[in-house]
This record gives sequence, structure tokens and C-alpha cells, in this order.
Amino acid sequence: MKCKVMINACSPAFLSKAEEAATFLQTHRSIVDSSEETEEAVVFYADENIKEKITSGLPFRVIRLVKIKHYQPELVLDILAELEKNSPADIYLFPGDFSGNELAVRFAWRLKGSSLVAVEKIEANEGKLSGIKKVYSGNLRGSFLFRTKPYCFSLAKGMNRLDLAVPEDQKTVSSHDYSAKPYDSPLIEYQETPPFQEEEVRLEKANFIIAVGRGTGSSEEISRLKDIARDLGAELGVSRPVVMNAWASMDRLLGASGSVASPEICLALAVSGSPPFYYGIDDDAPIIKAADLVIIEDYKKVIKALLEIIREEKEK
Repeated sequence: MKCKVMINACSPAFLSKAEEAATFLQTHRSIVDSSEETEEAVVFYADENIKEKITSGLPFRVIRLVKIKHYQPELVLDILAELEKNSPADIYLFPGDFSGNELAVRFAWRLKGSSLVAVEKIEANEGKLSGIKKVYSGNLRGSFLFRTKPYCFSLAKGMNRLDLAVPEDQKTVSSHDYSAKPYDSPLIEYQETPPFQEEEVRLEKANFIIAVGRGTGSSEEISRLKDIARDLGAELGVSRPVVMNAWASMDRLLGASGSVASPEICLALAVSGSPPFYYGIDDDAPIIKAADLVIIEDYKKVIKALLEIIREEKEK
């Protein structure tokens, strides 16, 4: 089957999402019956400055670059449908984020195909393809049969990633410029992901994460902790209340709605760890049961002492 991967490079996390998609195809290659030479990445981007980063960083041999003025689902779907008229695929794979879920469902509807979001794996039985995903709040896994082609599905969050780098001289890159395409929509222009930043937040790959919550109290404190995390060689992750209070950007959000990470060390400060992330940490907070080490104390005192210990160790 011919496979194409849709990448939203207007999102700062596009490289990690592309790596997850490439790993998924590598793992399921015998099922989808494809090869590296037939798998294609279709990349939508708006910032010309990241074009080189896209072509050098994506682990695909065939890359189609599509420049747009800004990310808007309806615009992307129109362009994608136009591009696919002459070279349709059997499988369209979308990243495991909000935009990927939306595009997978809406594109399948346009092509009269099948769609499924948050897929963990696929299986083939008697020539029929099924997608496996978590159901009932993650307590069970369900199998869903794809009835009609093309099969459009998005990946679950936090998929595995392998080192699948492709040499530059083995890549085929083509470009399409739709940045001047007029689009009359009743919807206002919007982005569901933050604009690209030079210092891209990569929580999924971080070995050390400092996770902070609403108990920090202010955006100024979040900025201070961000500096501390940098000094300690860690990434700063935040809970949903921190994002909702506009103390930190969406790309630092940890959890089901944000990044799913697996660091070697996670230092949780002023966050309970319960689904709604209650204020602070106490003896009954759910995170206590999952922690290797628990300190019931004002986190500012703990951080201060930790920094002093680290500085002393460096001076030895």
C-alpha cells in the first residue's frame, strides 16, 4: 500500500512528530506492505527560515514541501485534496496532536475513506486493516476495522521513536508554494500551536524534567524556574492551570493534552499530580504514591538547597 505522512511544520514539535510517524511505519512495514522509497512526507510550513531544518531533519526519503501563509485546517485540507488528485495514497498518517486528529477525520470524510484517531498499532487480518487504540479512559484497548480506502488515522501521543536518519544525498525533495493562495473563510485566522521558536521545547526527549504547577503562583516565578531548569540541564514542564493562566506557553504542557514524556528524572514542584492538578502537594496527593522520593516542604526552600548542593559539587 502507498503511504503518506502529513506533517504540520507550523508546530514547534514537528520533528518529534515526524520521528514518531517514521518509527510507526518502520515497525508496521510488513503490515502496510510499503518500502522507504514509496513512503512520502507531505510537509506544510509557513516560515521560510525552517525549510532547511525540515529537509535535513525529517527521516523520510521522499519529501514534498508545501508552503502556506498560515496554518488553518480548511486551507490545508483544500490544498491537500488538490495535491492528492493525481497521486492518491492508500494510507494517510497524521501526527498525534490536535491538528492531526482533526485533519485525519476531515480528510477521510472528503475522500470517502475511513478514519481513526490516537492509533497505537495496526493489524492485518484476511486482507483487512484494523487500528488498535485505548478506549474507556485508557482502561481497555479496542480494535476498529477500516472499511474503505483511503485509511486516514492519527497516532496516539507519546509513540516510540527510533534513530531513522536518512542521508541528504538519498532524499528527493519537491516544493509547492501556496502562500499566495486566496482563501475566503468566515473563520478568523488562528494557530492551534505556538509559532516556531529557535529554542524548541522537546519535552518528549528530555532526560530531566522539572514539572511545576499552579502552586508556583505567578508568571514571574515560572520564568525564574525556567532559568533554574536551564542551569540544571533540565526542561521545564507545566500543568494545565499554568498554561490556562498564561504563565507558560502550550508547548510546555505535560499530560494527556500536551506532551507525554518519559524522563529519567522528574522533579515535581507545586503540583499535586491528580487529573485536575490541585494546588500544591500534600500527604494525600496522588503523586506521592508514584514518587521515588517525597519531600513535604515549601518547594522554594528545596530548590534553594538543591542549587547550593549542585554548586558545591561543581566547585570540588
